[in-house]
Amino acid sequence: MLLDIILFPLFAATISIIGIGFWECVRKVSAVAPAPIPGFLFPLLGAFAIGLVALVINFFSGVANAYSFGVITAFFVYGCCLINKDIAKSLGLICVLAALCTPLAADMQVGPDAGLYHLAHQRWIRDHEIIFGFAHLHARYGFSSFLEYTNALLWIGETFKFLSYMSALFFVSLLCFVFYAINSRNNILKMFAFYLAIGMIIYDNYFIWKYGYADSAAGVAFALSIALGLYVLVLDEQHKESRNSLLLASFILSAMAVALKVSSILAAIWAFFVFLVLLHRGLLSFKQVLGAVAFPAVFTLLWLLRGVFTTGCLLFPASWSCLDLPWNSKAQALEYSNAVTPWARHPHTGFSSLDSWSWLSDYWLAANSEFLIFFGVAVVIILVVAAVFRRFFETERLAAFQAIVLAGIVFAALALWFLKAPTERFGIGVLMIVAPTMALTLFGAPVIKNGFPTKAIGVLLIILMANNQGGFSIKGLSRFHILTVPQDELVEHPVFGVHGKIPDDLCWAAPNCILSDPPAPKTRSGYLFFEQQDTQDGQTGLPD
Repeated sequence: MLLDIILFPLFAATISIIGIGFWECVRKVSAVAPAPIPGFLFPLLGAFAIGLVALVINFFSGVANAYSFGVITAFFVYGCCLINKDIAKSLGLICVLAALCTPLAADMQVGPDAGLYHLAHQRWIRDHEIIFGFAHLHARYGFSSFLEYTNALLWIGETFKFLSYMSALFFVSLLCFVFYAINSRNNILKMFAFYLAIGMIIYDNYFIWKYGYADSAAGVAFALSIALGLYVLVLDEQHKESRNSLLLASFILSAMAVALKVSSILAAIWAFFVFLVLLHRGLLSFKQVLGAVAFPAVFTLLWLLRGVFTTGCLLFPASWSCLDLPWNSKAQALEYSNAVTPWARHPHTGFSSLDSWSWLSDYWLAANSEFLIFFGVAVVIILVVAAVFRRFFETERLAAFQAIVLAGIVFAALALWFLKAPTERFGIGVLMIVAPTMALTLFGAPVIKNGFPTKAIGVLLIILMANNQGGFSIKGLSRFHILTVPQDELVEHPVFGVHGKIPDDLCWAAPNCILSDPPAPKTRSGYLFFEQQDTQDGQTGLPD
C-alpha cells in the first residue's frame, strides 16, 4: 500500500490533467468563453475523455493501439500546458484526497461480475472493432456501461491496478465536490454537500467497491450531475461566463451518467430543465445555446449509434427501442428487462414477484431491514438539522417551481429504482441525494459565511467519509497487490469463440469469450455480424 500512496495520487493527477486538456478542446470547439470550472470535474472529464477516445476508435478498430494512446497523450500534454496557479491548487487537493483514499484503491477486489462479462467485454473492445449484434454473445455486452470503454484503455498487460484506481477516483471526485461546495459562497450548494456528507457518514454502505462493477461510478456521476445542475440554476447573475462553462460541463456530466447507466436518464432531464430555465430568463444567446448543446448532442448520437450497431436497439434493454434490423436483440432485451426486476425484488420466487406485491412483505422488507433503518435515520437526522437551521438562521430558498421540479426528478428516480430494480447497488446515486433534496426544498439553506469553522467542518466530513470507505491500516502499508485475475479452463465453441469447460466457469480476461449459444457469425467489410436466432439459452448475466 505504501507504493499505492504514491501511485494513486499520480494516477489521479494524470487523469485530471487529461480532463483539463480535453475540457479546453471542447470549450474552444463549443465557443464557450474561458472561465474556471470546479476542480472536482477534472477527474470526471478525464475519465470521460478516455472513454470517448475508445468509443470513437472502436467504430473502426480495436482500441488498444497507438492511435488511442496518442490522442490521450495529446490531451495530457495540452493539459500540462494549461496548468496555472488555480489549477495547480485543484490538482494538489485531488492528490491529497487520493492519498486519503489509498486503502480503497489499493485493496479493491474484482467482483464476480468481472469474470462473468466486464473484463471479457473490455477484451472485445481492446481487440475488435465494433461488433454488429454483440448482444447475441451475451446480453450484457450490448447493455454495456460507458465505463467499459474507459477501462478498456487502462489495462497494463493483463493486470488491472488502474481499473481499481479508476473506480476509486470517482469517490475522490465526490470528496473533492464536498470540499469545493462547503467552501463555496453559494449557500444552496454548500448545504446540499453538507447534508449529502452527513447522510453518507450515518450510512456508508451505499457503495459497492469492486473494480468489476460500474454501479458506484454511475451513482457518483448521477449525484454530481444533479448537484452541478443545481449549482448552475442558482449561480449569481453576474457569473455569466462561469454559468456558460458550467452549463456545458453539466450537459457532459449528465450524458456521461446516462452512458454509465441508462437508469440515470433523469439526470439528463434535470440538465435539460436547467437549460430551459436559463433560456427562459434570457441568460443564453443563440450562440451560447449551440455551444452548450452541440458537443453533448454529438456524444449522445455516437452512444445511440453504438447501441444500434451492437444490439439493433437505441436504448437496450428497452425492447420498444429495438429497430427492424437483421441483428436486433429484441429477444435478449425482453429477457433481460423481465429478469432484473424479480431478481431485485425477490430472487427466490422468480417471476411470480411481478404478479403481486407479496414480495415486499415476504422478502424485501426483511432482506433490506438494516439499509432501511440506517437510511431512515439519516433522512430524519438531516431533516431535523435543516429544521433547526431554519429556526435560528436566515435562509435562502429555491424558487418554488424549481424546488418542485428538483424534488420531482429525484423522487421519480427513487420510484423508478424501487419499482424496477430495488437493490441498494442499483440506487446508489439517488439514495445519496434524497435527504439533501428534501432538506433544501422543505427548509431552504441557511446563510452561513465562509471562514475557518466552515473549512474545518469540511475537512472533518471528508476525513470521516474517506475513512468509512476504507480506513488506513499500518499493517497494510507494506502490501502492494498486482490485481491479476484467475483463469478457468476454457474450450472452443463449435460455432464461435470460447467458453468455460463447465457452465459455472468464468472467462475473466480470455479473448473471444462468449456466454451464450451464438449464431454463426458473418463477416462484412471486416466487421462481425451476429444476426437473430430463434431460441435463447436464458443467460442474462445477472449478479448472484
